[in-house]
Amino acid sequence: MYVGAPGSREVQYRQADSRRKRLGLLDLRLLLLNPIDLCGIPYPNRETRQADWLAPSFLPHVECDGAAGIILYDEITSAPRAPCSRKSKNVISTPR
Repeated sequence: MYVGAPGSREVQYRQADSRRKRLGLLDLRLLLLNPIDLCGIPYPNRETRQADWLAPSFLPHVECDGAAGIILYDEITSAPRAPCSRKSKNVISTPR
């Protein structure tokens, strides 16, 4: 996690990291996102009788973007509470 004052180039450091490692980078400005933006759209699953979620198109997909990449949650301390709680449900793994 990169932490710094506004304008301290956290994003530039992560961009350099992603280029060096040849990984894709998705920069999400949480302050600008609506809570539903990260959740997607619910739809009924008739078999389970529960709601499933259609993932937002701006999030990475393994088929198109590969299995590894970096998602940068920028302005996390200024973001509304709902997007922050949803982002914690995203599972991000790193190769060992």
